[in-house]
Amino acid sequence: MTGHAALCVAALVAAADADTPEPRVTTEAPRDALEWRPEWRRFDWGDGAATLALGATAIGFRSAPLDTQPNVTSGFLMDDPIRDAVGLEDPNAFLAWKAAGDWPYRVAMGWSMVDVVTAGAVHGNWDTAMEMMLIDLEAFAISGAVIWTSQFFVRRERPLTRHCDAGIPIADELSCDEPGSNRSFIGGHTALTTTAAALTCLHHEKLPLWGGGLADDAVCATWIAAAGTVFVSRTVTEKHYFTDNLLGATLGVFAGYVVPKALHYGFGTPDGDEDDAEEIAFDGTPRLLGPSFAPTANGEGFSIGLVGAM
Repeated sequence: MTGHAALCVAALVAAADADTPEPRVTTEAPRDALEWRPEWRRFDWGDGAATLALGATAIGFRSAPLDTQPNVTSGFLMDDPIRDAVGLEDPNAFLAWKAAGDWPYRVAMGWSMVDVVTAGAVHGNWDTAMEMMLIDLEAFAISGAVIWTSQFFVRRERPLTRHCDAGIPIADELSCDEPGSNRSFIGGHTALTTTAAALTCLHHEKLPLWGGGLADDAVCATWIAAAGTVFVSRTVTEKHYFTDNLLGATLGVFAGYVVPKALHYGFGTPDGDEDDAEEIAFDGTPRLLGPSFAPTANGEGFSIGLVGAM
């Protein structure tokens, strides 16, 4: 048989094989199913120990008495110009913006439990719900430890204290002699709300908690907007300098998105293109989808044949 004839025969054999698809065994859950995928790393004892240590650190520094004397009394970089430009002196506007920032912060950690209950009670998957809850605790422990450790040691004076001796009514909202007036660095409301927003976006990105698609995207977008509102609120009410809130938002993204994705969900794309993925046939051998060329030996020499599924 000539080389050309061998190539044609091999191509016909490959085409015939393609008409009879082989049964395949796959360990992946359907794309629309709420399942903890095998490739995702579960929360383990090491994660638990780190979370407890970070949580204890956060509670300890938050509860510890804070010196009434600030270490830092001014802004960094562009802080003072931004404070002067956007700081509110009208009491009504001040209270409105304060409320706009307080409510998302108060709801943030509770919302994480809404997603957990949705996974368990609505989808009937308490295993995944437990993994989500532990990841949330880990993220909030990281944020809390960084927030309250930095506030305890840095003791940066809140920008609002500049009104204490100016006779402006909004100064009555803050006791200028209280240690809390030195908790400007870093922005705790912004950090914790951004942590909640980042966790929400990550969970809804990986799990179809609300059915997948637009509904889950809308939940993520809503919480991004809420975190942005808190950022603006804490800046214009002069609870924090701009850089305090910027670092708080950065911490929230790191603790609520980067860390859980790196430690648990991974940076791969489990819902990506599977056309070139390796799968396992019933005989237990790996099989690559897609056509490929392979050398074939015969009595007249070598030829190249087309093998695989087309």
